[in-house]
Amino acid sequence: KFHCNYDFRGSRVEESLGKVYKCHYPHAYNKTARGVKRSPIHKYLEEAGACFVDVSGWEAPGWFANLEAGQKPVLDPLGWGRHHWF
Repeated sequence: KFHCNYDFRGSRVEESLGKVYKCHYPHAYNKTARGVKRSPIHKYLEEAGACFVDVSGWEAPGWFANLEAGQKPVLDPLGWGRHHWF
């Protein structure tokens, strides 16, 4: 039960409350309390170039980088334009 973890709750609540009056960009993911919940295949997804995003506390692949072309699995800066992976 990751929500019972005081450190997880403390950092996530602080971030969530700080977002209440900020601009809500598409593809804006939480940055705190990451890596708590990972699937059994997380390692393989990471090796395949997954860029992980937070989905209800789980680390889930948002998209996959083309590692052979030198692309890095990092999130784009926040904005309203088209993301490079689209």
